[in-house]
Amino acid sequence: MFATTPDIARPVRQNRNFDETNGLTPHGLWHIIEVERSGGLFSGGLPVQLSVKKSGLPFAQLHFKTGPVYLGRHMHSQVVLPTAAVSRRHAVIYVSHENWVVEDLDSANKTFLNDNAIHKAELNDGDVVRIADFSIEVSFQEVAPPQPSVEMDDTLVTVRHEPPTVARHCTAKEGPHIDLPAKRIRDFSKATRLLCRTASLKQLHTELLDVLHSQFAARNAWAALRKTPEGPMDCQGGRGMTSKIIKRSDLIMQQNIAEAIDKHKCVLVPRIPREISHGVIRSAIIAPIMRDKDCCGALYADNSRDHEHYTMADLDYLLLIAIHTAAIMEKL
Repeated sequence: MFATTPDIARPVRQNRNFDETNGLTPHGLWHIIEVERSGGLFSGGLPVQLSVKKSGLPFAQLHFKTGPVYLGRHMHSQVVLPTAAVSRRHAVIYVSHENWVVEDLDSANKTFLNDNAIHKAELNDGDVVRIADFSIEVSFQEVAPPQPSVEMDDTLVTVRHEPPTVARHCTAKEGPHIDLPAKRIRDFSKATRLLCRTASLKQLHTELLDVLHSQFAARNAWAALRKTPEGPMDCQGGRGMTSKIIKRSDLIMQQNIAEAIDKHKCVLVPRIPREISHGVIRSAIIAPIMRDKDCCGALYADNSRDHEHYTMADLDYLLLIAIHTAAIMEKL
């Protein structure tokens, strides 16, 4: 039995993956988000695809099998539209009487359907919903026939759902603008002075851990450095907030670290599920240390649930630290 209106719908954990994928658009940025919900479709409802653009540039492509789909600035929205002109809970898309419907949630700047301000309206294939400078094209998808079930006796399979991630490619020609709070200017000035005083990779590594702990309120900080773009790291390791020595194998985001190094991606993990972090870690950020197109290391920080989620601003600031680190390494 499924809820068909947003006010009685139960929240369902989603597996949302953000990535910038080359080749899908000449503009460089294309976040692909696959959202899978358990339980199948509402009666009569086709899966819906939402193609999101920001200021005319591709921003996200989303697929939903069920609703409600909340759109807004709040991080827990199914469709996060991160700009001040968007309300925290701006609009919702859901199924009513076997049809998809969009409804404005008394937002400050209204919701538009095909350039007309609406409160509630039925959606048709090809419609365009506009919220601030985001446009969302709606298209419905046919349902594939169900696959035959497989009977497996005495078999237990544990599925680990990977946490949602946001990735910024260091080599992408275009992407979202870097946006930093004013306080990071003073932080960066302090960090550069500390890092520029180092005279060896080992000393640089130690100072980087200090910067990660002090400027990112890290629970665990980890860094890896190498003089050449290939081969093992010359200096790597981390430190917990209690000064406990941490190895890469101790970190729960090992796969994301490997991906950041191999694919030259800055990675934000804004919400780490409790079943993965054992209820201890809230979020994580990772930045590769790039020298031109070569990777010479990586920086990692995660924080505890006593602190706020890391954001794109935190990831972008970590990227600046990584860029400065690469410049220092050339002189060591």
